[in-house]
Amino acid sequence: MSQSSAPTTTPGTWPEGTELKEYSGGCHCSKFRFHFTHPPFENGEAKVMSCNCTICSQHGLLHIYVPESQFEFTAGQPEQLSSYQLLGKLTKHQFCPSCGSNIILRNEEEREVVVNVRAVDDVDVSKLDCIHFDGRNKL
Repeated sequence: MSQSSAPTTTPGTWPEGTELKEYSGGCHCSKFRFHFTHPPFENGEAKVMSCNCTICSQHGLLHIYVPESQFEFTAGQPEQLSSYQLLGKLTKHQFCPSCGSNIILRNEEEREVVVNVRAVDDVDVSKLDCIHFDGRNKL
C-alpha cells in the first residue's frame, strides 16, 4: 500500500480521454443497487483511498470518487438510506437501513459520490492499489 497524505484522484483531475469502465454494486440485501462509470481501479490505473479516520477504520471502508453525473441508483431511493454524520463534519456516511451495509459517502458541497469499493460487485480488494489518507489527523 502506498503511503500518501493526499486523497485519491478526484473526478476533476482525470486526464482527458481516460478510459471509463462500468461498475455495479449495492448493499448486502440488494435493497439498494447502483451503477457508475470510473477509470478502472482493479489494475491500479485509478487509486483507491484507504482512510484511517475512526469510522472508516472501524467499517473497513475503501473509497473511490465518482462524479454525480456518472453515478445512479438502480434500486432503492437515495433518500431512504440511513445516514450517520460525525459531529461538525460535512460528510454523511450513508448505509442501508435493512442490512447495515455502508454504501456511499456524500458531502452536499461536493458534486461527487464517494463509493465504498467493498460494495462494488466482483472486486477483489486484495489486488487493489490503495493510497493512505491520514483522516484521523486531517479531518
